[in-house]
Amino acid sequence: MMIINKFDFNIYKLFIILAFLIPLIISTIYLINKKVNKIDLIYSIFIITISSLTFGKLFTIVTFGFSVSFRDASLSSYGGFLGVLIVAFFYSSFIKNKEMRNIYIIIIPLMYSISKLGCFFSGCCYGIPYNGIGKIKYPHFFDEYLFPIQLLEVITFLILFLFLFIWYKKKSSKYIIEITMIMGALLKGLLDYLRYSHLNQIISINQIVSLFIIIISLISIFIRYKTYSKYK
Repeated sequence: MMIINKFDFNIYKLFIILAFLIPLIISTIYLINKKVNKIDLIYSIFIITISSLTFGKLFTIVTFGFSVSFRDASLSSYGGFLGVLIVAFFYSSFIKNKEMRNIYIIIIPLMYSISKLGCFFSGCCYGIPYNGIGKIKYPHFFDEYLFPIQLLEVITFLILFLFLFIWYKKKSSKYIIEITMIMGALLKGLLDYLRYSHLNQIISINQIVSLFIIIISLISIFIRYKTYSKYK
């Protein structure tokens, strides 16, 4: 059992900063070892940060029916994912560097994992009512014990990142982007059932987006495989 009291400082913002800082440091070290141009790296880091934050807020605004302002909108994980995805594809295509594209996609689960620590300590994105092992309580705004969904997301997405990163370094799969998107979306969709916001819902917006990502990724694998087989 864990009791999480209110913090005097904004710990959520701290972990959002770390969610960008740590993965981008890892990707930068990796790409420098791959002899990627340092100026291209600097530009890509700047653009990814701006794009992810912007799309993270825009996704929230859209899902709330434009009832919140850009300033007040919280950061959506799928919006942030879209921001990274767009930059990873378009900027890497512009400089003709697939390594940059691939590694920026692979670090997305790590970014999400770290950001969920912010959700855990600040009390947002909390889990369903729960009285089992590991239950948590936010006495300053909630009277029920809850499932620690944020911590479960931290652990599962950290494991996913480590698996993908190690596998890519060893195997360098040509389907690494699709595999990352499928596994990430599958985890996100399944874990959404354990969120309080999913109560009384058949399917959530997160699960709809997850299903869409999985379908698009499978179609991409099929098309690329057929194309590869044709010219093999």
